[in-house]
Amino acid sequence: ASVDKSEQSVDQNTEDRQDIESPYEGLSDESFGVEIGSSNTPHDFNDEDMDRGQTQSASITLSEHLLAQLGLTQLSARDRALVAFLIEALDDNGYLAQSLEELLDVLPVEPVADETSAETRENLLDDLKIALRHLQQFSPLGIAARDSRECLTLQLDACVANPERDLARLLIKQHLELVANRDYVRIKKSL
Repeated sequence: ASVDKSEQSVDQNTEDRQDIESPYEGLSDESFGVEIGSSNTPHDFNDEDMDRGQTQSASITLSEHLLAQLGLTQLSARDRALVAFLIEALDDNGYLAQSLEELLDVLPVEPVADETSAETRENLLDDLKIALRHLQQFSPLGIAARDSRECLTLQLDACVANPERDLARLLIKQHLELVANRDYVRIKKSL
C-alpha cells in the first residue's frame, strides 16, 4: 500500500513538473543531436578470450561513458540536454576548453519572446553553470574542469575532509607551479 502511495506521489510530481513552462522553447535532448543513455556502437567480444577467463573490455569513448552516466540521472529533460551539450564540448582530455560564455553563443536555443535578450542570456548562463556542476559530479573525477588546478580541486573535493586534504588543497590553490616543478624547498619555506 505504501508503494502505491509513493508511485502516486511520483506520478503527481511528474505531472506538476510538466505543467511548468520552460523559459526556453525547443531545448531538448534532440536539440544537440545526441541520444542520451544508449549507444549504437556495437561491442565486439571475443568468445575465445572470454572462455579462457580473459575479459575484454568494451571500447567506449569518454563521451559515451559520460552520456551513459547522464542517462542514469534524475535530471529534467532540459537539464539533461544542457549537460549533454557540455559533454560534447569537452576536449579529448575531458577538459572544458571553452568558457561557458563562448559555449552560450553556440547553444541552439530559441528564447521566449517576453524576456529581453540580456535576461535570457543571463538565465541560460546560470543554467549552464548548474549543468556544469552536475557534469563535474560524474566519473572520472575532475571531468569538465577548465584547467589542471580545477581538475585537482574537484578530485580532492571527493575525498574525505582531513588535514592532509586541506594541505593538498592549499598547495594546489597557492603553490601548484612549485608542486609541478617539484620545488619542495620553496614549498616548505612558504608554508
